[in-house]
Amino acid sequence: MFGDLWRLTGPSTPELDWLREMLDGVLPSGVSDIRSMPRGSFPQINMGRTDDALHVYVFAAGLKPDDLELSVQNNVLTVSGTRGEQASGDAQGGGAQDERRPHFRQERFSGHFTRSIALPEGVDTERAEAHSHDGVVEIRLPKSEKMKPQRIEVQAS
Repeated sequence: MFGDLWRLTGPSTPELDWLREMLDGVLPSGVSDIRSMPRGSFPQINMGRTDDALHVYVFAAGLKPDDLELSVQNNVLTVSGTRGEQASGDAQGGGAQDERRPHFRQERFSGHFTRSIALPEGVDTERAEAHSHDGVVEIRLPKSEKMKPQRIEVQAS
């Protein structure tokens, strides 16, 4: 319906060619359509905020809390670790651990990973907490007191 982002139909112009070259230099190699996720996008991460904290959710199914390393330096949160390879027999619902079956398609990432996310100004990284439940790690980064909304009471004159 929309076509491929990189194979535009219709006449080409020098401006479009220049833009395509610039985007190729910025985007990771192997990105073939706008929905593609480059290798290394594991684990997926969501961020949200409340009045008192920033919440980061790391979706790390199959990893134990000891498999992850979390650190904050210069207002950048880094999540890293290693995800082991799952035996093919286990993934297909049977078979021994050492029994390997050929993959026709494999989407599960294994190996070392690192994700780095810039944090907004005003979070108190000294008081950060992390909790894991059902493969989701929630990292709570409280806002500093000066960044929390302050209520100003209106007084009658």
